[in-house]
Amino acid sequence: MYATGEHTIFTIKEYLHSNGIRGQTGRPLSYSLVYNILKNPFYWGWMRWGGMEGKGKHKPLVKKKTFELVQRILSGRGIKDVRQRRHNFLLRGVIFCNLCGRRYTAEWHVDKKKYAKRGGRIGYYHCAGVGRVGKCRSVYVQVEELEKQVDQEMLKLEFTQEFIEAVKRSVRNIYEDANKRVKLAKKAFYNRRDALEIKREKLEEELLEGTITRERFKVLNTNIDKDFTDIQKELIKINKIRTIDIDVIDEVLALTKDIANTYKTSDTNTKRAYLNFFFNRILIEDKRIVKIEYQPVIEVLNQVKLGILDEVELPALTAGGFL
Repeated sequence: MYATGEHTIFTIKEYLHSNGIRGQTGRPLSYSLVYNILKNPFYWGWMRWGGMEGKGKHKPLVKKKTFELVQRILSGRGIKDVRQRRHNFLLRGVIFCNLCGRRYTAEWHVDKKKYAKRGGRIGYYHCAGVGRVGKCRSVYVQVEELEKQVDQEMLKLEFTQEFIEAVKRSVRNIYEDANKRVKLAKKAFYNRRDALEIKREKLEEELLEGTITRERFKVLNTNIDKDFTDIQKELIKINKIRTIDIDVIDEVLALTKDIANTYKTSDTNTKRAYLNFFFNRILIEDKRIVKIEYQPVIEVLNQVKLGILDEVELPALTAGGFL
């Protein structure tokens, strides 16, 4: 399949999974396993063992030419394949297992018939320790189910009014300082531009009076044009910086005033940035959020009662489940 050039490692993973070829725990074969199979010369009859290598006595599964073709495709497509296997799961990096402490990972389970209503696949988050030696007892949880729980926790976040006012004051100071810097920078470039205008006028007078040759005038005039262009580029950069500053200020104020709505209306990457800003770890057990650890800066704000107004309240977990 891969030798045709029409498949990636990820699509081969999907094909194998949908046809019942899976790992010992029933999970899809990992990307690295499929990659190593494609790289292994054993399948065309070449053995490597104990630092030695040579032609094996076993029957090759593929021809050497096919194997070499696969290697050329792998070397030329490596980055593309890696990009295709990565999925932008929202909670990656912020959710952890409450049983073993390992990070949660996510994956797609593909079955066109079974998951036809879901576009042929379903996403799951799970502890990275599931399926390993001394494996974790945690269970898989659907992507949508866990992300909805996190959405609910974000709805509970609200800064105190005192903190909001403090942020507003700080933002105003930052804005005013940025404006001063922009005005000073612009003034410097405007002064340079005015000086160039005076220089050009004198140069034109010298040409009219015949005290400078036409060739010399062309050279100097070209240099002035270049300086004008450079100044214009710098002014454009300054205006862009000011625009970026305004955008950042607007985003900070929006988040401070209404955390839940700002989070809800953001794209996946921005949402993940917000999650990492507020939370150090979100701990999962039995498909539920059981504990939330705030980032140190949020913890400090909470301690002085300037930060989160609405604390997250979670049900107690017992041996038999949630109370």
